[in-house]
Amino acid sequence: MARNNFKLISALRRGLWLIDMNYAAAFLPTAARLPVAWFDDDEKEEEKPVFYAISSSNGQTKRFDSLDMAEPGSIAVIPIQGPIMKETYCGSPGTQEMGVFARQADNHPNIVGHVLHLDTGGRAPPNGTLNYQKHVPDIKVSEFFTAIQQLFGLAYDFDVKNKVLNIILYKDCIQATDYIDWTEQTERAYSEETVEKTGFTLKQTVESEDELNKTLNTDWAEYKIGAGGEQIPTTASTLHMVRVPQGGRSWLVPATEQKGSSNFVGTGDNNKFSLRLLLYAGLKNDSMGNSYPLGSAVNENYTGSPFTDRSLHYAGQWGLYENNWKEWIAFLNQTRTIQRSVLMTMADLLNLSPTQKIMIDHSKYFYEKISLSISSKDGIGKAKIDLRKVTV
Repeated sequence: MARNNFKLISALRRGLWLIDMNYAAAFLPTAARLPVAWFDDDEKEEEKPVFYAISSSNGQTKRFDSLDMAEPGSIAVIPIQGPIMKETYCGSPGTQEMGVFARQADNHPNIVGHVLHLDTGGRAPPNGTLNYQKHVPDIKVSEFFTAIQQLFGLAYDFDVKNKVLNIILYKDCIQATDYIDWTEQTERAYSEETVEKTGFTLKQTVESEDELNKTLNTDWAEYKIGAGGEQIPTTASTLHMVRVPQGGRSWLVPATEQKGSSNFVGTGDNNKFSLRLLLYAGLKNDSMGNSYPLGSAVNENYTGSPFTDRSLHYAGQWGLYENNWKEWIAFLNQTRTIQRSVLMTMADLLNLSPTQKIMIDHSKYFYEKISLSISSKDGIGKAKIDLRKVTV
């Protein structure tokens, strides 16, 4: 019997398999030949999927089949196809071998992160059947970008000509020096916001179905500046971090306690999950010095030592307020919204950038919102633009 089929039968003999019907049908010809002692010495060794690296610049994506050949700042991609097992018997390499791939990517100087590209039903023999797609949030691309924007304080600059999306922190936009002069196309009359400042509240949306949110502190999900009157909410959040014993050791892991989405275990297969993010710390040690891949909401490993200068909580030296929002919130507190009417062309609209200030009568502004109508006959009409004055 060829080695591939020997590995397949060895895997099947290890215990009960819960396997997709399409996969099972593909194995039937092999099973039918086994009773007649089928041999095939010419069968080729199965080709394992290998990881590769990608990088992108100027709207172009490059692929590298070797991490050593990848450009600095590349992303490693690990494709996973078919049923996943602990050891490498059939289909994709096993989870042990995948771990080796991941560690190589983590430790390589050209790689800044890696992605698991899953093309698998996510079956978990022999104890249950899980469809991992049912355990991630069902959101549109635009909703994802909005959630990330409101969590990290980001501005999106779409370069239509080069088909590139540049992502910038709001606070970095303040120091930008580039501007366009719209004095000639702006009407003289304007209105100014008269509402008194009441401060701001940064707020993450914690998962309502997570039981841990009812017993553990969730103050990290909200941060008030001043009276906290104006909310800046995001539908994104993170997970609680807990130190738990497991198999004679203790380790720091993200945790949730909520209903899964699988008919196999009787929870139903339509339970919803919100967008929750973690910082990837790479391989860190547990209480016994054994390494494991750590995803975390904060910048501490099991021993409390920092592994990065960022946290997904708002408060603290490494928090989102201090590192992402502080300068922008101060800018919002110091300025009022002014609305001006501007005659715009399509070129004006396409050339707008969040890092580019608008000059009107020798004063510079950021635009907050543009309201306009577009006619197939007349093009863009008069636009109403909400602006905030900049002193830089």
